[in-house]
Amino acid sequence: MATQKSGNVFIAVGGFFVAYYLVARWFLFRDHTAALVLRDSLSQIEQSGLVGFLTAHLSSYLIAYLVFAYSFKLGVVLLLIGGALKTKMESRGVWLFAIGGVVYLALSYIPIGYSPLFFGVQGIAILLLFLLIVHLWMKKRPQLDEQAKAAGDYRIVGYFFFIVATWNLCGIFGLAAFALKPEMMIEHGLQPNAITMTSHVMIELLLGWLFVFLAMYKENQPQQSSE
Repeated sequence: MATQKSGNVFIAVGGFFVAYYLVARWFLFRDHTAALVLRDSLSQIEQSGLVGFLTAHLSSYLIAYLVFAYSFKLGVVLLLIGGALKTKMESRGVWLFAIGGVVYLALSYIPIGYSPLFFGVQGIAILLLFLLIVHLWMKKRPQLDEQAKAAGDYRIVGYFFFIVATWNLCGIFGLAAFALKPEMMIEHGLQPNAITMTSHVMIELLLGWLFVFLAMYKENQPQQSSE
């Protein structure tokens, strides 16, 4: 009982941070000055680190934007921990969620220099992982019942949309749009490419999450009797 109550607390706090992010982001869209302050604050966090930023800027205004910078990620981590507690996950698993979340948050704004090799190696690794997932799906599917087959099919379609979204991101940042080199984007008139491809990426991500949800939904339906 106490574990489930703790889970409810984590979910409530996590939901608050996600809601704060959504509301704050809405106001940022309406206030370009505030958005520029946020951008400058995040840039300073990347350059001086979180401790250095807090040491140099202690005003409540900037701290509010610092909370915004971490609010969505922190909220999602807390929601996952709360869900783990409510489902009575073993304490070792909950601690792994918590420690992993803290490590991720601590590293999430560490600056990383630009390197085509950095992106290329990871892109190839993602492709190989996708191919391995397809191989495992093909190997496992004939052994599954109809409900599990349908769930697996939905999930593999979701993964398909994730991989094409990933590949389109490579194009946006690379030869198709040069998003990481805006001067080249402007010089070659590639802004329409960037807008079109980014729009497609968002559609593909939405479809990917939709099919993953459908897979989970199918798995949670009651088993139908074969009689």
